[in-house]
Amino acid sequence: VTYCNVVELPGTKAGYGYGETLHLTGPIEMTGASGIICHEPDGTLSPHVHISMSDRYGNAHGGHLKEGTKVLLTLDAVIGEIEGINMTRSLDEELGVPIFSPEQL
Repeated sequence: VTYCNVVELPGTKAGYGYGETLHLTGPIEMTGASGIICHEPDGTLSPHVHISMSDRYGNAHGGHLKEGTKVLLTLDAVIGEIEGINMTRSLDEELGVPIFSPEQL
């Protein structure tokens, strides 16, 4: 599993941001996930998924799912579409980070 967490980033507008990419190896159980699948203003696909997991010893882990994670056996997911809404993320000038910015179509 490849993921990251929020860390303090002095010198940035928000003071926080995403930290280094973390890796868990071995069999990992995803115990929950939630998030959005949207697009950047240029049309690039931009999933933003928060995950909860446990390792073989029952230790809990969590954070933002990163590209490159592979499923060992199965993953059950329900993805819903909201009609009439363009799911986007755009840069919040005050914070200096992209935030969810749904737009009515």
